[in-house]
Amino acid sequence: MADYLIVNQETGIIDNIIVITDPAMVEYFGGRSYYTGARIGDYYNPPEYQEAKINESKVELATFLANNPIKWKDGKYYSVTQEKQSQLTSIIATYQIEVQSNPSATITWNSTGEECVEWDIKELCALAVAIKNYVKPMVTYQQEKEIEIRNCKSVAEVDAVEIDYSTVAIQPTFETDNEEAKLEPTTEGATE
Repeated sequence: MADYLIVNQETGIIDNIIVITDPAMVEYFGGRSYYTGARIGDYYNPPEYQEAKINESKVELATFLANNPIKWKDGKYYSVTQEKQSQLTSIIATYQIEVQSNPSATITWNSTGEECVEWDIKELCALAVAIKNYVKPMVTYQQEKEIEIRNCKSVAEVDAVEIDYSTVAIQPTFETDNEEAKLEPTTEGATE
């Protein structure tokens, strides 16, 4: 025996809350699982549905970042996944500690699909900042979409939330090797 919600298919509003003792009757009545806080007259909007959409937005962000590396001024592409960002930050921090006791220390990093090569620390720090500036608008966009999803009053509203990271992805461009990065929208280098 369990409580089930009867939801109007056209409006998405909960019409009734009923107890169904025979599991075979759930489908007959079109019952949907009860959730805490569900009330007759409210839109059907189970919290787990919103959480699933939020998790989907996070997975889509990770996938977008994995498939859209940053193009650096050397013309090569560099991964911008959360894992690579953490590794880069760690390598820079470790290098800065090591160079205090070993002034001849070197630092290496690799472009996508290539072996590590030695880098100038200032140039590698500039790459790290460019990656942060490339990724930040997409993270902000995901956070805004998460708030939008949490504010939805119905499943239909949650389903209507569109998520497209390509609308906020901006690749840096360089006119010369010595110039600071300029940001311009592009899908160049995308691997999707």
